[in-house]
Amino acid sequence: MSSLVKFYNAQLRVEVALKMQYRVATLLNMLQMAVEPVIYMVVWRTVALAQGGAVGDFTPSALATYYIIFTFMRQFVAATGLWLFEWRIREGHMSTLLLRPLHPIHADIAENISYKLFSSLALVPVLLVMALAFEAQFTAPWWLWLLFALAACLGAAIRFIAQYALAMIGFWTTRLDAIWQMYSIAQTFFGGTLAPLALLPAPLLFIASLLPFRWILAFPIELAMGRLSSEVILGGFVAQMLWIIGLTLLMIVGWRVAVERYGAVGG
Repeated sequence: MSSLVKFYNAQLRVEVALKMQYRVATLLNMLQMAVEPVIYMVVWRTVALAQGGAVGDFTPSALATYYIIFTFMRQFVAATGLWLFEWRIREGHMSTLLLRPLHPIHADIAENISYKLFSSLALVPVLLVMALAFEAQFTAPWWLWLLFALAACLGAAIRFIAQYALAMIGFWTTRLDAIWQMYSIAQTFFGGTLAPLALLPAPLLFIASLLPFRWILAFPIELAMGRLSSEVILGGFVAQMLWIIGLTLLMIVGWRVAVERYGAVGG
């Protein structure tokens, strides 16, 4: 255990040092990540104003608050993409990783944590400008923000594990583009990206509740906005834990099966 702690400490230092070399690129990336939420926000605010000041129970100010928190969550839950596994396997780098004493996931976790720490600082000015420009209001009590922090961490864990488990398909095919596109589209519709889930028809909201995307993005956002009852909050945390457990088991089994049939390609 102590050796694992030392590994994470050293790996985090290395990853942070690497990202410090690309400060401008990180800032530009944060600006790029804010563009899409701003577009969705402007569209829904326009709809709200056209309907007399609200769409559903979302006022223009509430929509601004939603998409500002969404912008943060989108960055915070970012995880290792399927393209990385595809590249590792296609180019033969996975062979080197498998020779190391630690599972490759540990280096990926350290890299992901360092990315979140560094990019969160770069994102703060962008969020402040958005909040001032669109008159967002953050009225939830402090204890809800504590629960939001926990829900955000669990949501990030779900996405990381889900994408890692999905990447196991790369051991059978080195073309994961189509799978990644399907995953991204599902997340857009059922994770609260295209619209707050409360604005979706009941059948789509039911489907969203059965998929992991709601518990990755929408649930923490709605929690921070104070729009959930105590029962829904408790159920949301239970759902998050169940997804983490289920996806972790799937990832472990998938990894063992995949490594047994792995054959290196490339150089």
